[in-house]
Amino acid sequence: MTNPSIAVLEALHNACSQNADILKPAEKQLQDWEIHPGFYSVLSTLVSSDSTDHLPISNDNYPVDFNLNVRNSRDTNNINEEIFSNHSIDVNVRWLAVLYCKNGVEKYWRKTNLSNAMKEEEKELLKERLISNFNEPVHQLLDLVDMHPVTFIPLIRPSLELTVAYNFSELEKGLLFEKFTVNCFNLMKSIVLCDMYKPLRNSSELTEPMRQESCKIKTEFFTFATLSEICRRLVSQYFLLSSEDLNTWDTDPEEFCQEEIGDSYRYSIKPCTEALFLALFKENRMSLSPVLIEMVHQIQLNSDPNDIMAVLRKDAVYNAVGLSAFDLFDDINFDEWFTSHLLSELTNRHVNYRIIRRRVIWLIGQWVGVKMSQSLRPNLYQALIPLLAKEEDLVVRLEAAQTLKTAVDDFEFSVDQFLPFLETLFSLLFQLLQEVRECDTKMQVLHVISFVIERVGPKIQQYATALIHYLPALWQESAEHNMLRCAILTTLIHLVQMSTDVTQDQYIYLVEDGVELWHVTLQNTSASTDHMLHLFSNMTGLLELGTENLRMCLKVIEDYILLCPVEFMQQYSSVLVQSLGSLMTDIKTEAQVLVLRVIELVLKTFPKEAPEAFSPLLPSFIKAVLENEEHPLILSMYLTLLARIVLQNQEFMFNFLNQVATDLNKDSESVLGMFLDILSEKIDSITQPEKRKLCALCVTSLLSLNLNVIKEKFCAIMCLCVEVLHDVTRIPVDEDPTIQLDSLVIHDDGADEDKEYYCGNEATDQITEHDRRKTKLSKKDPVHTIALREYLLSQLRACQLLHGQSVFNEMMDSVDSEIVHQLQEFTHKK
Repeated sequence: MTNPSIAVLEALHNACSQNADILKPAEKQLQDWEIHPGFYSVLSTLVSSDSTDHLPISNDNYPVDFNLNVRNSRDTNNINEEIFSNHSIDVNVRWLAVLYCKNGVEKYWRKTNLSNAMKEEEKELLKERLISNFNEPVHQLLDLVDMHPVTFIPLIRPSLELTVAYNFSELEKGLLFEKFTVNCFNLMKSIVLCDMYKPLRNSSELTEPMRQESCKIKTEFFTFATLSEICRRLVSQYFLLSSEDLNTWDTDPEEFCQEEIGDSYRYSIKPCTEALFLALFKENRMSLSPVLIEMVHQIQLNSDPNDIMAVLRKDAVYNAVGLSAFDLFDDINFDEWFTSHLLSELTNRHVNYRIIRRRVIWLIGQWVGVKMSQSLRPNLYQALIPLLAKEEDLVVRLEAAQTLKTAVDDFEFSVDQFLPFLETLFSLLFQLLQEVRECDTKMQVLHVISFVIERVGPKIQQYATALIHYLPALWQESAEHNMLRCAILTTLIHLVQMSTDVTQDQYIYLVEDGVELWHVTLQNTSASTDHMLHLFSNMTGLLELGTENLRMCLKVIEDYILLCPVEFMQQYSSVLVQSLGSLMTDIKTEAQVLVLRVIELVLKTFPKEAPEAFSPLLPSFIKAVLENEEHPLILSMYLTLLARIVLQNQEFMFNFLNQVATDLNKDSESVLGMFLDILSEKIDSITQPEKRKLCALCVTSLLSLNLNVIKEKFCAIMCLCVEVLHDVTRIPVDEDPTIQLDSLVIHDDGADEDKEYYCGNEATDQITEHDRRKTKLSKKDPVHTIALREYLLSQLRACQLLHGQSVFNEMMDSVDSEIVHQLQEFTHKK
């Protein structure tokens, strides 16, 4: 009887043959065996072992008893079990065995109703072998550190020794493939940064043995001598610019300046080396800081620009100092170094020293946000001017532009310090933008220009004319480069038209930036133009897209309402009402509030005309109020909108109430009474003092009307007014305590509008033209022009004259005595 393992192994060998005469019979034989009990147990043996190539391969077609294999595997150290831990079978044969085993399990494992289904005994044997005896070697060390750090602990020392021996030895220099070095450095970096290999910060905690072991291995390996030598060799050997780098600098400077980002450290030697250096430096700062500072002192002793190797070594050391800026914070007096040494190096015009000029201005960019006094910023701006000039090397100019961006984007940036240099630097940036040719390079320069424009705000207007005229041409040139088009959009708003036109193919990539750019343009514009007004025709399409950019679109609408209210409403009022009405039907509560704020702004701007324009929407507002079933936030907005109409346009409001009353089969006074009841009931849900005062002014304005409903609701009106008086009344500090002022009244005494607390942009503390327009409108708003206390007194006198003293006394008697007492406290003081 033929041994099952030998027979199956022979068939698998033959099934891998390139000879069809051998291949076909073997495949047929394996197919026949698929339904034989024990066949898959033999396959599992072959999958997890490979010492059977010493077994004789028989060409005799003896019958095979697979059950023999199942029986023998349970009891003795037979030949099948001896091959579990060996892997000498040809890999193609083993792969084929895996495929047959997998296919068989899929076909016959669960189908217990079939005559050829796997028996339970064979299933148990398969599970036992595949789970307990699967021992495949894995050769990928890099990911093992991250995925299985404990398993990798025995390999820490060999891996570190291999990396040092082959990559930091003069004997091996020049003999290794770059990819090998990259992988070695990434492996060392992973070991250095692995949390499992670091001691716990709290030494009192019990440390698991495996962590202790790994920490011990690292500590024993990374001695001071080893660390310092690795640091020196990384800088002096791997940080040096190569001849290929210098050749690229000369032949294609824009390509030389392209940054390697993302996970390029996995594949490229330069970012990989820098990543390893940073990892070592951060983990061993106390040991390596003196080493690096010593290297700085050494390279400064030799400043001969004719010695190209000395120049390259200085470039490498400065690179290391820039990368480790945060870690060297306490070790380097950067202000002193900047003024005494670095500035002078920027003035050396030797051809070789372009390398140092580029590296020094990069180094300053790395340190500017770390440890550079604000008082030295003007020195930096002055130093950047010759480095951005047309006569300078292009690589140096591009690096200088990036350093300018870093300086402008810094937290301590001062516009006042920068303004004396703005015109020169901006013109040099614009000149650089025109000269570069690559799309990515143009994007880099545009981003720098964008940062400058954003930080200096309106101050840029007088210098940006040339850029505005240039960008449309650049837009046409960049038809195939959407990323460059995005950069243009973030720089200036001249191209908003194209980016917000939903009929253009590229709008989906640009609409978000375009709408934001649109908003910023309008906010910083002092006067509208016909072209700017015509641009609003794009808004309808944007609003129809849904809520993705709704918030910013509504801000743009608010910008137009304040920038050119009359022209805007004359041209777009019907479109605006229709669009906002459509939005209100299918958006969430938060979005509805944003829409209602736009309507509120229109009502503020046009107290007489706006109610008529929005009359198609008002019936749904009043009905929602009367039904009292809306979300509290929405209901409070409806109440304040209607209150504003009552206060500012009573004639329209009563005509409107008559129409609503007719629809509800009620009289207008009943509808007004219901409105007053709900307003009194919901006043506590209105939290903003301005809106609460608006409601109080609304009900106060009704006191002079000869309506029965006002007499009936007099008590509720008084309660509401007294409650709000408590909110808005203040006593000036160090003044007569009998003097009471309305805290919301703006006294237009000619004070600087920029100092109004409600005007500024909270994000930037900068006052825009839009903020000034808001302030101007607020100074006309009844909430900020009418003192509630004085207005209430005036309306009570009018009510007294209207109804007579007797009726007025009856009305006052209906008010709770405590409320009357509080009212007298307000009305009897100055």
